[in-house]
Amino acid sequence: MRRKWISLLLAASMALSPSYLFPGAAMALTEQDDSGYSTYECEDGEVLGNAVVSTSFSGYTGDGSVVCGMVPVQGVTLSNVTVPEEGDYTVLIRYGQSNWSARTMYVYANGNEADAQQVVFPKLKSWGLWDQIPVTVHLNAGENTLTVASGAGDSGDVVLDNVAVSDAPMVMTQVPVPNGGFESGDTTNWTVDNLSNVGYGVDQPDAFGGDYKFYFYTTSNFEGRLHQTVTGLPEGTYQVNATVKMSNGQQDESRMELSGYDGDAATQVEIPYNGGYERYSSQVEVKDGQLTIAFYCLGNAHTSMQIDNVELWKIDSTAP
Repeated sequence: MRRKWISLLLAASMALSPSYLFPGAAMALTEQDDSGYSTYECEDGEVLGNAVVSTSFSGYTGDGSVVCGMVPVQGVTLSNVTVPEEGDYTVLIRYGQSNWSARTMYVYANGNEADAQQVVFPKLKSWGLWDQIPVTVHLNAGENTLTVASGAGDSGDVVLDNVAVSDAPMVMTQVPVPNGGFESGDTTNWTVDNLSNVGYGVDQPDAFGGDYKFYFYTTSNFEGRLHQTVTGLPEGTYQVNATVKMSNGQQDESRMELSGYDGDAATQVEIPYNGGYERYSSQVEVKDGQLTIAFYCLGNAHTSMQIDNVELWKIDSTAP
């Protein structure tokens, strides 16, 4: 069985070798790596209804993606989803969609449609962009099947790329980051530090998700920092996600900064010049009831730093 490696932290697209399906079975190819997840390519599963495997949308992983229309039932069932013990696991569904509104599908394990949960897939600005939705699914020890499909009353019209399953029981609970997607159309709840000649704003063109995104940009050299502090956090492990694009002029420095969670402790995630939206993530142990999330850019003329979908998730081994 050929192996596939997926980087979850950078969500970078890879061109992978062709897959092999055992005769008479729909097997999802997987590989455990140091990301803490095992990834299953949707095109290697059993495609349901009128869904089709396609290479039409750029940025997919593996050998393609599964295009699910609006008429149920369309989707995919993945086999051989293997976990070490029974429990609640985080399932990351990598998807694409470009509609006027969010779309919905159902997720369930081992054919248990009675336990299916409806998942909302927020709209992305254009086809060819990909995002991940965390879902908690109860799995048995050993091999499982996992189905993502549209049902009666679902809107569908989603492209499914891959599914990543945590290697150990894990539950992710989203904590609101006020105006984390800049959907207010401005910088409400955020503070911009004009360290030197900074230009910035919130606009619609070239957003990642929803309608708006934040940007640093000016025609001369600049230095700026965007930040907000989320308070009222119980102690525990938290993961911060942000989708960032660095383009136009090459920057000198750009990064995500996390602080205020444990005395003077601080975490930095370097953001390289990438030319397209990528997701950056980091986990911290919150002990002081708060977390400051910041984005710093030391840019040259025409450097563009675009920030969207800033998210905060609490991570537990069981449902809180």
